[in-house]
Amino acid sequence: MTAPPTAAPVRLFYIDDSGAEATGWIIYSWIEVTIGNWSTGLRRWLDLRKDLYARYRIPPAYELHATAFAGGRGNPSTNPTWNRALANRIPVMHEALATLAATPHLRVGTAYRRTHARGSAYHTEREHLYH
Repeated sequence: MTAPPTAAPVRLFYIDDSGAEATGWIIYSWIEVTIGNWSTGLRRWLDLRKDLYARYRIPPAYELHATAFAGGRGNPSTNPTWNRALANRIPVMHEALATLAATPHLRVGTAYRRTHARGSAYHTEREHLYH
């Protein structure tokens, strides 16, 4: 007699889309965690955000969106002098990625495609990659 199959754990995903029709890039990235371990991931992320505020004056509510943040757009810090130096953002991005990498039970992934399609055909390609 064989044991009944065990159900896969419920997983939570945060999915973000990126890319640009002008370049043809279509990108979906995600962070994944099992529901039983989500509090560990959340705690580590909140600790990082608290630390970023203490050291760089970047409020926890400020979105660390790589496209804008790493590209030097916006004013993430309440310190205007900090905001003017693009090089200040590099260690912050490294710390954010290192936190994700060091957090047990978190997994990250990316699916991408480059296309020559434009207009509605580009959006159809985006939909196909998503599914």
